[in-house]
Formats: sequence, structure tokens, C-alpha cells
Amino acid sequence: MKTEEKRPSADGAKTQKDYNTFRPYSMSRLLEYERCPQRFMFKYLRHLPEIQDNAGFQGQVIHEAIAKALRGENWEDALAELAFDDIQDAKYKVLTALKYSKNLGNIVGIETKFAILDNGTITDFGDPDGFLRGIIDLLVEDPNGGLMIWDWKTGHSKPTKFQVFLYAWAVQKALNRRVSKVGYILLSSSEILDFEVSKEELEITERKLNKLVSALENDKDFRATPGGHCAYCSYVGMCPLVSLIEAKDIPTVRSDDEASEIAKKIKVLEEKLKKYEDALKGYVEETETGKVKIDNNMWYGIKYSDVVKLSKTADLNSMYKDLWNQVEDPTRFFKVENKVLQEKFPENFSVSKRKSFGFMEGGNENDN
Repeated sequence: MKTEEKRPSADGAKTQKDYNTFRPYSMSRLLEYERCPQRFMFKYLRHLPEIQDNAGFQGQVIHEAIAKALRGENWEDALAELAFDDIQDAKYKVLTALKYSKNLGNIVGIETKFAILDNGTITDFGDPDGFLRGIIDLLVEDPNGGLMIWDWKTGHSKPTKFQVFLYAWAVQKALNRRVSKVGYILLSSSEILDFEVSKEELEITERKLNKLVSALENDKDFRATPGGHCAYCSYVGMCPLVSLIEAKDIPTVRSDDEASEIAKKIKVLEEKLKKYEDALKGYVEETETGKVKIDNNMWYGIKYSDVVKLSKTADLNSMYKDLWNQVEDPTRFFKVENKVLQEKFPENFSVSKRKSFGFMEGGNENDN
């Protein structure tokens, strides 16, 4: 059944047709709204075209190749859509996904599409009256008859725990079948992050979902929230806060011509910078102090910094899980750095010194 498309009314009062504009919800829609309501409006309410970055395209192609490989189909031809220099890395990620996926248990679903209504019952994936839908990369049956939900991640950033727990919440409601474990197969680092599913975390997930849905469906303004994501937003040229964004030195590109000019400038400046740095480093190495004064509080010279190295026997998966369980709001994105891991698990790291060049504040000419 096709519904009439309608933008939310100007006075903020919403009808069922308005909600059909928002729905069905998906993980990408919910996170898009949380990141920036204005970007959500441009993308999902006005349906304006979006520029797809290379990483996003690569991810789609790799997911397609993994699914084909698990089904026993020819998958290497799918990678031919990628740039030549990216194919070998993509092939490695596909083989990594196969290695882990086949060892997780009895596979019962590959890229399984699901959709549920407000009351949790199953509906067609394309149902315009659906409440929530998604695509589960890998659905596995555990030895006790429960289900496990896995997601392949091709990027380097640590994913949000919210996604897999949201899928677990939806599947349990729809199938009335226990989901025992959820997790991610991180293809860039060949790691697995897995989490036992508890009633408490599913309740947290449901509260998070309801909060986002309520905020979205009651939003009258869809205000922009500037941040680092503005640098790669396709709609920055239309954003009412573009002057504020530029004032914060967040770069913006509004056309192919602008992008081309910026790229040319970067290339020229990179070459100049390298020549300047080589000359300066050569001079500094010949000085007695190993540095030169720039002004009263700034120097440039040789620095020795600590290099943290992870032990080859360290269990990264275990450390990540321990950290994740300590986060107050496990549904938020967060970045794990070696420094954080070293503080929490010092026995798994060693420290050595590294020589480099750079700017330093304070000090005097006699300092080493």
C-alpha cells in the first residue's frame, strides 16, 4: 500500500501521514537524527541526494562479496567495482569475514532483512507502516537453540553497541525466541567483539530507542548541530549555520570545482611543507641543543616520546569488552586509544623511546 508523502506540518502537529514520513525506523536513520536533526531532515524528509564517500561504497561492495561467498557464489567479481588499489585489501577483509563467520556456529541467515510493527509483530520489510527494520549480516544458531546476531564492520572505528542490541531486542519481540549473544566481526583488525545478551541491557536498548523516536516525532525545528561531521556533510551548503561552521575552521566543500581547487592547494602545500621540514630538521640536528627558538615561549626541535607497544600475547577482545562494560552509557560511540588501554591494563604493554621533530612550548636554550 502506497501512502501519500507529506512533510511534517508547519505548526508542529503531526498526523499518521507525518509519521509515515519518518518510518520505518532503521539504525542509520536513528543515528543520523541523533548526530544532526537538520541533516536527517535534508536526507530523509526532503529526500535530497547525498554524496557517498569512498569508504561507504567500499563497505557495501565488501558486504555483498561476503554474502555471496557464504552462499557459495562467485564473490571475487563483485570486488571489481572497487578502485584497483583497494581490491587486495577488500579481498583480505572478505576472507577474514569467512574465516570467523564459518566458525561461529550453525548459520541460519545471511544478510537477513527484518521489519516489525509497533506491537512487535513481523511485517514485510517494505511495509510503509512498519515501525523498525534492519538487515542482520549474520544470524547464527547457538548449541542451545538460541540465536546469535553478528555484524561485519569494514571501517576502523569501534562501532556502537546499540546497533546489535537493537537488533536483538527486535528479533526477540518478533520471534519470541531468545538471542543469547551479539557481536561485531572487525575486518580491519581481525578481531571479534561479542556480548552476552541480558534482560537489563535489552531494557536499556528499548529506553534508548523510545527516547530517540519520541524526540524525532516531536521535533518541530530539526535544528542543526555543528560538529566534525560537518566536514563530510553533503548538505553543508544549505545549512543555516554554515557561517558558524566556517568560523570554527571546519572545512566545507559545496561543489566539484571547490573540491578540485582545495585538492590542488593541498598537493602544492604538502610538497612545500616537506621541503621546509627537511631543511629545518637538517639544521636542528647540527645544533648543540637540538632545537631552535621561535619566540619567548615556543621552540622547534628534537623530541623523545614514549611509544606504547602492545604485547603479542595480549587479548584485545577481552580488554575491549572490559572497557565497554565500564562505560556509563554503552549505546554511545566511543574511541579506544592505546593510552586508555595502557592505563587499564599496564601488564599488556611495554614502553620505548622514539625520536621525532616538533614544536615545544616553554623551556630555555640549555634544556635538552
